[in-house]
Amino acid sequence: MGRLARRLGLTTETDPVKVERELNPMVPAAERGQFSLRLILHGRRVCPSRKPRCEDCVLNDFCPASEV
Repeated sequence: MGRLARRLGLTTETDPVKVERELNPMVPAAERGQFSLRLILHGRRVCPSRKPRCEDCVLNDFCPASEV
């Protein structure tokens, strides 16, 4: 979750606890579990660390790390 949140420009933190603390105010409490899961799955399926598939990403217009 942290790697993708950093790539999206949502945080600069590397510590997982600090990442969570920084992202929590951005997401309603009832949706935090799903948000976390979706970020993780998106990272696995579309935005892996070594070779992100930016051309397939629905967030590439907003992502500061996009290579498109």
